[in-house]
Amino acid sequence: MGKIIGIDFGTSLCRTAVYKSGSVEIIPNRFSEGKMHPLIEYSGKVKQLQGVAKENITTFSFSSVKQKIGMDEIIQIADRKTTAIELAADIFRAVKEDIKGYISEDISGGVVTVPPCFTEKQRAALKMAAEKGGFGTVKLLDSSTSTIMASEMQEEGKVLLVYALGAGVFTASVFRIVHGIPQALWHEGDRKLGGNDFDITIISF
Repeated sequence: MGKIIGIDFGTSLCRTAVYKSGSVEIIPNRFSEGKMHPLIEYSGKVKQLQGVAKENITTFSFSSVKQKIGMDEIIQIADRKTTAIELAADIFRAVKEDIKGYISEDISGGVVTVPPCFTEKQRAALKMAAEKGGFGTVKLLDSSTSTIMASEMQEEGKVLLVYALGAGVFTASVFRIVHGIPQALWHEGDRKLGGNDFDITIISF
């Protein structure tokens, strides 16, 4: 059986790790240190596609793949018409290539973190992108849950507030530790209130 890779698919960074010889080993990839390039708005005309409503055709303007995934939109980048799922799949494919070059072992699947505020449609789109990117078996793990699992704050009965202000999404979650396991009591988030959105507001001002 191949290795299961942990993947933090972020808006601006993408980090990966593997459990090996009793410990977690961080795996470098082309998106783990340098930021993923934002998709800048294409200045040319957007032509209407046959059978696709004009309002469903869009361009990216200081937006990220993660923020758009799960949205029913055709994305125009230069002369290429694509979707956020396909773009995300390209990233997962590149990440897998980097991982294979590092660990030299078969990869059977991945555990991908997902913001707790993502809808079922967005979760399904992220899972599909990872599968298209070459990860055969894909499991999704709420990023807030993974944060608690990686910490030492797991005292029985304790109530915890976990929040994250990432480049693309802001989330807040409340958990109670029951029998050593974090039980989600409440999630809230906004995929248009991340660091990129702060940058855009400052630039506009």
